[in-house]
Amino acid sequence: MLYLFISYFFIPLVHAVIVTQVHRSRIFYPASSCFFLRNASSMVNPSIQSCTWECIYENNCCTAVYDYDHKVCSLFSETCSLNSIQAPSGNVRASVICCRRSYGAKTACPSIGATTVLTPASTSSRSTSTSPSTSSRSTSTSTSTSASSGSTSTSTSTSSIAISTGTSLISTSTTCTSCVIVPSHQNSASNYQVEHINFNCTSSLSNFTLVYVVKRSNNETYAQQYATFWSGITNMTAVQTASAVTYVWYTLPDAIINFAGFPYAAEAQFHHDSNGPSRYTGDDTWSMTFQSVCSDWVNYTGTF
Repeated sequence: MLYLFISYFFIPLVHAVIVTQVHRSRIFYPASSCFFLRNASSMVNPSIQSCTWECIYENNCCTAVYDYDHKVCSLFSETCSLNSIQAPSGNVRASVICCRRSYGAKTACPSIGATTVLTPASTSSRSTSTSPSTSSRSTSTSTSTSASSGSTSTSTSTSSIAISTGTSLISTSTTCTSCVIVPSHQNSASNYQVEHINFNCTSSLSNFTLVYVVKRSNNETYAQQYATFWSGITNMTAVQTASAVTYVWYTLPDAIINFAGFPYAAEAQFHHDSNGPSRYTGDDTWSMTFQSVCSDWVNYTGTF
């Protein structure tokens, strides 16, 4: 159901109308990394409402994403579109806020080169992701207000960026292939942990390799691993040393990870001597490398 509230505020030299729509149980796929403005991490009492106001008062903000589990508000200068708002996969609980302004925000994105490496901008070191997924049905609410000019924001033109919200990592590249990667971890038993990645890319991938490195700080030992790739496309292996357990998934010779099969997932499972959820996952890393349809090499990295 759509609730619409429109108010007009007459401010000297500025007459602005801002209408917001909230799409619940959705995530945002930006067209390019240069649209990312900032994470509003300094909000007092973070909520979907305060995230909406953060976007309203950021002159160049057209879209905001609020992560309910980690209370992170990410701001973008790109205008919402149906293609960029999709249902999340895994245990991500987020809403997308579309902010439309009568005076128009700056949505132009500078031309930047292809990405080579993506690393998280920030990570939550001891968060867990055990909340069930919410319904994929989208609802909308609308409010409006006015905003005066005067506040400014800058968008850094870099070749890559990753917005990390605890265990929810939203990544985008400026190559002809973009991926959204969502790492998470769960504790299915007191001394048994699972580290998991869901990922969704905009085209097929070749020469694919995915590596998890689990630090053996609490006597971690290999249990099992699996993936949702199509049969005959990839193989997987694991190696345990004194310092780490390394899980690897890789494509077979001349095999292609087909775009039609996305999203895919890969999971590593292991035993440990720590006390359940208290095990620290910030030292466990993942790295994904592949060739895009343009034949350039792309690498994503992060932690759990």
